[in-house]
Amino acid sequence: RLPLAERPSLKIFNSAGRLVRTLAVAAPVSAQPCVVTWDGTDDRNRPVSAGIYFVSLEAGGRRITGKAVLIR
Repeated sequence: RLPLAERPSLKIFNSAGRLVRTLAVAAPVSAQPCVVTWDGTDDRNRPVSAGIYFVSLEAGGRRITGKAVLIR
């Protein structure tokens, strides 16, 4: 949940720290829950391998990171 209407930046990195995918958020979101789905592809629409990825959400001058596991 974001405190103000924001257009967040959501990026996915592989375990080596390389940017795999930037997920576009079409419109600013408010303090409402929001779901973003990643289809397991990179920015060129190629499937990425199964493994651990890091997700970074930036909005309002804050950054939150977490882990995601992609299982194929």
